[in-house]
Amino acid sequence: PQEWISEILTLNHITFTNNLKKIGYKAFSTCRNLKKFDFSNIDSLGIESFYSTGLTEINLASGITYIPDGTFGNCQSLKKITLPSTIASIGALAFSSFGGSPTDTIIVNATIPPALSLFGNDGNVFGGTYIKLALLVVPSGSETLYQNALGWKQFNKIVTKLESPVSNQKDLNYKLQGEYIYLNVKKSGQKISLHDLKGQKITEYISVTGENKIKITSLNGIYILNIGENSIKIKI
Repeated sequence: PQEWISEILTLNHITFTNNLKKIGYKAFSTCRNLKKFDFSNIDSLGIESFYSTGLTEINLASGITYIPDGTFGNCQSLKKITLPSTIASIGALAFSSFGGSPTDTIIVNATIPPALSLFGNDGNVFGGTYIKLALLVVPSGSETLYQNALGWKQFNKIVTKLESPVSNQKDLNYKLQGEYIYLNVKKSGQKISLHDLKGQKITEYISVTGENKIKITSLNGIYILNIGENSIKIKI
């Protein structure tokens, strides 16, 4: 629902059934005492849906691909943000003015840095936040991508997770042979992509069940291979 219970200043907790999947425009905006919310079943967020709430931690569920403009803007009590591997883009001022102290942590499980809405030459997703002080935690092997990505490169402290979602060779079941990477995929409809370490997409397509192949003629170096939510660094 849109603007469902916005501006209820005394609201500090709310429970829903598992049927709730979408949060509408400004649904909880300015509920300043709302400190906790279970996002485990949510797959869609509305613009400014949690703007200026009292949330201290956000852990978004796998499946969310986009965070709209101002969704968690001005959440000044926010200390920890966890984004899923499926997140692909983040709107303007989505996390504006959330703090940016040395104890604040943003964990991004996406191997490829999510695209940030830009004004001018840099990202404004974190507008009003001194994010140079905050800690950014990314998947193992993705440090260089984030260090070179607009908006993300503003973070001075970029580290990798101890338990990374990056899979091993056995998990992804691939092999290099001649001019191709051969992939054995059990489920069709998964996105398969290959990126260089600067985040530049080399190729992308949707898998079929069984053998898939990626042509790698003229490629040389370290690349990131993605199949669905699994990723690995490979040397070609």
